[in-house]
Amino acid sequence: MKRVHLDTHVAVRLAGRRKTALSKRAWHLIDYSPVVISPIVTLELQMLADLGRLRVSVDHALELLRQLGVAVLEERFAEAVWASRPLVWTRDPFDRLMVGHAIADGEATLVSLDEQILTHYRRAIS
Repeated sequence: MKRVHLDTHVAVRLAGRRKTALSKRAWHLIDYSPVVISPIVTLELQMLADLGRLRVSVDHALELLRQLGVAVLEERFAEAVWASRPLVWTRDPFDRLMVGHAIADGEATLVSLDEQILTHYRRAIS
């Protein structure tokens, strides 16, 4: 079964147990597939915490995600870097690496609320 990747925004909302406006398909995949985040999401979480935009510590957020069955996918990260290089539709390195990691993971589905990602990555859903 293919893994489902979460972008940072979706991961933050899930960790905070906040209602997230996702499609029925996205919720179905989250409920019935292995769900992962890229290590780059952990860095973006840290940067959000550093800016005071995350209400809990990064470690606590990651623990809450782990309790929901979300794992950090450490494998294929080097491939993610290579896959993200041609993604010139964004200058955001976090978005590029999140999408690159989904691509490197067998063109996995990426659950995102980011319009650019939804527009440019054919396997992105909201």
